[in-house]
Parts: sequence; C-alpha cells; structure tokens
Amino acid sequence: MKPIHKIATSATVAVTATLGFSVNALAATFNPSEVQYHKLIVAGDPNGTPPDSPSNRVDPNTTTSPFAGVGSLFMDLGGGSGFLCTGATISSTHILTAGHCLDEDDNGTADFLPNKVRFNLNFGSDLSHTITASALNINPDYTGFLNPTVNDDIAIITLSEALPDGVPIYDLFRNPVSEGETFTMVGYGTTGNGIDGLTGGASFNVKRVGYNNADLFDVDDEGSGVNEVFYYDFDGPDPSTNLIGGLTLGNDIEGSIGPGDSGGPSFVIKNGSMFLAGVNTFEFTTSDEQIFGTFGTGGGGILVSSYTDWIDSIVKPKSVPEPSSVVGTLMLGALGTGSWLKRKQKKGA
Repeated sequence: MKPIHKIATSATVAVTATLGFSVNALAATFNPSEVQYHKLIVAGDPNGTPPDSPSNRVDPNTTTSPFAGVGSLFMDLGGGSGFLCTGATISSTHILTAGHCLDEDDNGTADFLPNKVRFNLNFGSDLSHTITASALNINPDYTGFLNPTVNDDIAIITLSEALPDGVPIYDLFRNPVSEGETFTMVGYGTTGNGIDGLTGGASFNVKRVGYNNADLFDVDDEGSGVNEVFYYDFDGPDPSTNLIGGLTLGNDIEGSIGPGDSGGPSFVIKNGSMFLAGVNTFEFTTSDEQIFGTFGTGGGGILVSSYTDWIDSIVKPKSVPEPSSVVGTLMLGALGTGSWLKRKQKKGA
C-alpha cells in the first residue's frame, strides 16, 4: 500500500517526494537525515518460508468478508485520467480516507468537485456499487503532503446516497495505539514482493490484506503532544532489514503498502471486534538506492484516535433543540418547578 496512484489511460505513475526527517524517535534508531517518501500490499519473499505472493493476499469480493466495507476511490481529472485511492466506511454515508487523495497539488485543499469523486464497492461481486460523493472534507490542519509534514493527512467523503444494506460499517478506535500493536492493512494499491519491490498495478476491484506492527509514533505538529502519525518497517527473514521495530511477523503475514493503498484502513482487533485505528498514507525508504516495497523499507499513516472529535463533527453532528422545546424549558423554569429540564444533546446517527 502506498500513496496516491495516478492513473492515465493504462499507465500508472507514483508520486515521490523527499523530506528532511524530523521524527526524533526514528532518528535515534536508524539515524538518517532524510528519507524518501511515497504518498500513498506488498507480499513477502516468493521463495521464502513459507513462500508468499501477492495473490495470496487477495481478499475475495464476497458479502461476508470483514473487509467488504473497504472500497476503492476514483478522483476523476477528466480525459480518462485521475487518482485511485482506498477508503473505508464509517457510517452509511461517510468514507474515511487520506487528505492527499483529494488534493492533487498538495496545497491542503480539495481539488475535485464532489461529483468527480466516486466510491466503488466490491460487495458480492466486482464493482457491485459505485456511489458519487456529495461533499468532501479534508482535516483543516492538513497543509498538503510533505508541506511541510505528513501530519493531518485525513479526509471524509460524504456519499450522495446510503450504502447498501449489509455493508460493514467500521467503528473508530478511540484509544491511543500502543507501540507494537498489530495492524491489519487493507487496500487496492500496487502490489509486489519484498525482494523485487512493486511489480503489479493497482485495481479498482482487487483488494489485498497485509499485517504489520505500529513501531513508532510522531506527535501533533500543532504542539498538543498527542501522537498523530504511526510508522512501521517492512521486515524480511534477514534481521538486517529490521529498521525500527521487532522482527518479521512471518514471511506470509508481514506486509507493506503501495501506491493506491493511500486512504486505506489499518484495523486493530480488540476483544474479538475489529476497529479502524489508522489511515494508511505513505511509505518510505532510507536511501536513494532502496527500491520502494522491498524489505528494509517502511510505511505509516495517521492515527484515527487523534481526530475523533473532528470526525464526529462531520459524521455525528450534535442536534440543535427545537425552538418549542427551548421555550418550554424556559417556561418550566419561570414557573419555579424546582428542577431544570435538561435536554440531553444527541450525537446524530
């Protein structure tokens, strides 16, 4: 899974950028002054033990898959070109994704009209449903990918109609993520393997699943001290590929992300239930010589728990009391009933 995937007719072009690295925890561990970023599932060694391949990571397009609520996104630039990203359902009419998926020129604002953004479901069949957006909301603190940081790269797409019955709706993980927490990452992006890197194209109807651990975190760039960004490394069987965390989860388990996986979910499992804990937004290398998607590279994204208030303000806006109810409350108070009528403000569905 990596970042945004530009699609122009049959060709695909991944966007890359360089950033002076400022994450103290990472710098203390493997000490590069710069890393190469891809905006955003890559499988293990095809000859490893056990052997692995991208086809082993494909999640079938059934109605019973726990990942049936993860869909592909198409941002239409016109003329047969646009962006492919990934998004996940967080209500019957809302999709959580990456901010840069909606921001072509990296200035922090959406560059598409809502009717040029489409959410594609593969619910029981390939491309079973396509729903156009009615509104786009990028987090207000997002200033563009690597402009100057990777923080706040999160967005919500409001759909023009409700999702079909039975599509999973994912609850947000509202607690801080612990170091070493295992993430289940899902996306529609470019795939490959840890030896050769990225070898296969992105697809609107083929989603893959991989796993990795949240190894390190970076804090809010606005100064609150709260963790906003997570990082992981893509470990191979050779411990020399271990950059920042523990050893591999297993050749047929550990994964990374590729272009088109941007905006896809990272889930955690708690007490048998699955929660949406992260939004996948980037991968990185530590040198110009490294090939994206190979063992020894890494990736990361945005921690959902740091943005739940903002998400709720869009998905679950507080209701406003009806004028008649307000008047009724004031009258009761004036009559000296000895008690206040307290309206419990609901968070809307």
